[in-house]
Amino acid sequence: GAFVILVDGADAGRASILTDDRGRYVLRAPAPGTYRVRAERIGYETVGSDPLELSPGTTQVVDLEIPATAVALEGISVRAERRCHVRPEDGGDLEGLWEEVRKALAVAEWTEDAGILRYRSLVYSRTLDPERMTVRGEESRRRSGWGEHPFLSRAPEVLARG
Repeated sequence: GAFVILVDGADAGRASILTDDRGRYVLRAPAPGTYRVRAERIGYETVGSDPLELSPGTTQVVDLEIPATAVALEGISVRAERRCHVRPEDGGDLEGLWEEVRKALAVAEWTEDAGILRYRSLVYSRTLDPERMTVRGEESRRRSGWGEHPFLSRAPEVLARG
């Protein structure tokens, strides 16, 4: 999915969310005003909407399309013979790399603040013969959703007692 941000006229993030599996999202503006919607996906070009004038009680649909072409990052070679000296002509390569790092950190911060994660899992369930410990049957199912913990477990003490 993409990380979608509602930005104000000063380009400050005012609301953000991760899209669902189909790329859908809902953002709520904190106050009436002029905003833009920006969509970021790690490794891909960032896209944004035209300015939107939002007023109380209104809903606007904003469809953004992130190009399927990945951002090409050039390899970075490091050689040192003396103290570091920044050459402006080499800054573009590093700028692209740090932009991708910034995207990853923004999503990590959002998920930590929200206290939830989006997960997809494949859950296996086996039935064992209690005497021979051979597998009698096996099932698997896919799960996905949002939550603080995709799996819950009984306390270790309870599990240790059997």
